[in-house]
Amino acid sequence: MPIIFVMRPLYMGSRGQIGGKRSSEGQYVPLHYAQLKSSAWRSLNGAAVKVWLELHTRFNGGNNGNVRLSMNEAVAALGISKGTAQRAFRELQDKGFIVLDTPGNW
Repeated sequence: MPIIFVMRPLYMGSRGQIGGKRSSEGQYVPLHYAQLKSSAWRSLNGAAVKVWLELHTRFNGGNNGNVRLSMNEAVAALGISKGTAQRAFRELQDKGFIVLDTPGNW
């Protein structure tokens, strides 16, 4: 059974709507200044930031608080090793950016 992590509920801003119509540019990930300037965010390593961004690309407008990414999916999507993915998930969890939802076997 894979380890599954989910994002903490986060306000994601508008759905890319301009004048009542959806933007042709697709979805985006808002990066709020308060988060970017926080000591927790600035202390993240590069792999942790990549994992956090990958989690946010899985947000579809209706699954806030239930965005899932397993370690194996992170390894495949980001081209990082299992050990690097594990450390990135642990760092994000320790600093409060994600929450472990379903424990796995490794």
